[in-house]
Amino acid sequence: MDSAPQPGPGTADPANSPARRLVEAQLADPDATEAPFSSRAARLQTTVVPDAGHDLNLQSDADDFFDRSLCWFTELVPPADR
Repeated sequence: MDSAPQPGPGTADPANSPARRLVEAQLADPDATEAPFSSRAARLQTTVVPDAGHDLNLQSDADDFFDRSLCWFTELVPPADR
């Protein structure tokens, strides 16, 4: 007999919650899920930094974020000739 609690009426199943489905959709295709929040003229580019939270500057893998940001910025705004 299984003694684990089972979700009942009014009990949310976290594995199938709307928030969980949204996160999974965002990870599967971040461009598609973020595009509706940008104008059509925007050149939307997304990246996923694995195991990172919302405050990327303070994450243990912040260097990965900084590298990605610098690559994106130099593609967008090439360095000026000196």
